[in-house]
Amino acid sequence: MSPIPWRDHAALIRTTDASIHDGGRAIVAEGPLHRVVELANDLPPAELDRHFISLPDRHAAPYRFEGAAIHALLGRLDRPGALDFMTRQAAARR
Repeated sequence: MSPIPWRDHAALIRTTDASIHDGGRAIVAEGPLHRVVELANDLPPAELDRHFISLPDRHAAPYRFEGAAIHALLGRLDRPGALDFMTRQAAARR
């Protein structure tokens, strides 16, 4: 696996029901990838599925994380909250 660009600028984006005004997306948070992933960790598991993380300034892949890729980032966070998220997610799927 390639190194995770934790310091790169990222945006947490929520997909919404498309409308004329927002184009179906809304920026929830921006900042270094590690901070955006920490914020995603606080979302309920069912809500996280409506989000993706974009790296708009990248010139090489990865440019975007969604679904399982976000879950992989959460698992790689160097903090106890990442494990708490995985436990919550597993419980929500039962």
